[in-house]
Amino acid sequence: KDIDAYDWREQTFAAICAQNSRNGFRVDIPKATARRDMLEDRKAQLMSRLVADYGFPTSGKKPWMSKVGKQVIFQILEDNGITAETKPDWKRTDTGNLSLGGDVIKELTMGTDVEELGESLAELMGQRTLAQLTLDCLKSDGKVHPDITFLQRSGRLSTTKPGLTVWSSRDPKKAVDKGYYIPDDEDSYILGFDFSNADARVVAAASGDEVYGARFVPDPETGEEPDGHMINAYLVFGEELVDSNPKKYRNDAKACSHAWNYGGGVGAILRATHGAVSEQTAQRFVDKMADAFPKLVRWQNFIRNEGNKGYIYNDWGRKMIVDVEHSYTQSPALIGQSGTREIMVDGLIKMLHRDISVIQMLKAQIHDELLFSIPSARLDEVRDVIKDCMQTDWEPKDGRGQKIPFPVASSKPSKSWEEAGH
Repeated sequence: KDIDAYDWREQTFAAICAQNSRNGFRVDIPKATARRDMLEDRKAQLMSRLVADYGFPTSGKKPWMSKVGKQVIFQILEDNGITAETKPDWKRTDTGNLSLGGDVIKELTMGTDVEELGESLAELMGQRTLAQLTLDCLKSDGKVHPDITFLQRSGRLSTTKPGLTVWSSRDPKKAVDKGYYIPDDEDSYILGFDFSNADARVVAAASGDEVYGARFVPDPETGEEPDGHMINAYLVFGEELVDSNPKKYRNDAKACSHAWNYGGGVGAILRATHGAVSEQTAQRFVDKMADAFPKLVRWQNFIRNEGNKGYIYNDWGRKMIVDVEHSYTQSPALIGQSGTREIMVDGLIKMLHRDISVIQMLKAQIHDELLFSIPSARLDEVRDVIKDCMQTDWEPKDGRGQKIPFPVASSKPSKSWEEAGH
């Protein structure tokens, strides 16, 4: 097809990503090495415990792949309540057997009391730790220079060598791996900039549901936005129940909302939350939200119908292929995810035209967050430029939606990526 405006825009974004990779992200090598060695010691301790407690085999290059080794791993999981019955979505191999791949074990144990054990088993079976991955990808300038592509249907980035997006967890046990990613020099600081609930804001704007969109309207006196997850919690569980344990019910509502925003039903919510909420809670959430936001539901159905053609376009002109049999959840999800991505790209292109040196400070793009290494002498100036370019109000061109603000929060100036979390 002919090159159109969107194609040229993508070429500009590709140049920004190439510069991002060229910039690199400096690594505190002694700190990363110490982290790697600590994890190796933990791995050795785990092996000793497995041998002592379960008779885990030690002969051969990969004892965990032997018949006895697999039996031991199944026994460990069963002892902690993880079986094919309790985990019906347990992935299987091509031959139909339950998979014991490292990623699978991490997923099975995620959110359980043995999550750390699952991670250790995955490491034992050959998964490189994040610290080892960083050191393996290190270049002679003391930085990693990740490969950045955007081949996903939604256009979201894939960052590899190393895959920095896996560092995105705010879990303190995992965030520690961000601690050895540091500014370019001693006179610079890491700052993070991100959108709040960006995908949900895109859904609110695209659907035109004023009731749902009200959660993104700041209070005229305080300037603060309502807590959307608390709104959902009160809506679904009722004021008396939520007030009895606000943290629990807010977390339940938050866990459910990510899947529901894209039209996910009870099954999708249970899969997305890894069983953190009950089937009864998921069903109640689906029913109550549909009653409260009928306009959003109508939009979801409209987008699903569009996706039944095998593709949909977002508001910027990106054509996204849809698997028709999965259009029910895939089409709304693509609109939300691609919308966040495009708004981020808009901001980066504005920065490029405003001051190219800002793009030369870009360290990483992690979903809806940007990380920069900024010299101390330019902190205030560059912070203002980045926020001004990123934050926006967006309203779809088709006339069906509504204008929704996309504010940007920034971290404090920090000496590591971990410290820049906010």
